[in-house]
Amino acid sequence: MYFEDLSLCQYHRGPLDADSWRVPLRAVGWLETGHAFHHGATPPGLVAKLGVLIEGASSVFAQYHFRGLHDCTLCSPGPQARLQRSHINLLVPSRLEVFACPAAIVHYLEVHSYLPPASFVDATLQCPQYGSSEYFAALQEANQGYAVPLVTWEKYLSESRKQTEEIIRQRELRLKVVTYGHLSPETHTRTTGVTNGVTAIFELAKRL
Repeated sequence: MYFEDLSLCQYHRGPLDADSWRVPLRAVGWLETGHAFHHGATPPGLVAKLGVLIEGASSVFAQYHFRGLHDCTLCSPGPQARLQRSHINLLVPSRLEVFACPAAIVHYLEVHSYLPPASFVDATLQCPQYGSSEYFAALQEANQGYAVPLVTWEKYLSESRKQTEEIIRQRELRLKVVTYGHLSPETHTRTTGVTNGVTAIFELAKRL
């Protein structure tokens, strides 16, 4: 996937889509063969900091990872072209903008002497611990104070669990209605000893 540096990133729906943000989501480090890019010495500390951020993203935002690994099209075909952790992408807050870059940017820096924009370098070096409360606060500030379109893996699991439990509850309720729907509330109360609460179930069933 290729994006020109600092162009709007629109890579799938969700947090990697510029339309999900109130401020520009700018692509950095999405390189492909056939497209020119800036070369230069790697800024001190950048690779190390990216490594820390990628490590954090690997566990904190697992639900946003993509399946499979990509090959570097700048390299000759072969095992050396396989980009480790290329299924992971980073979101880096800046001033009234957010940067989106693939974890493969580390490869481009180390192997192809890629030089990313200075604004991205500064934002990355200042980025808080990935997934921390400070990180979310920085993202929200960059997003003009609006809520950001992503949650942690832990919160995602919690919300998914609640949704699943609600679906199960609704299905169980519908099953009760199907099971006893051929009986009147009075008959059902006599035969099962259930109290007038059954009437409420029938009234609720009418609205389902």
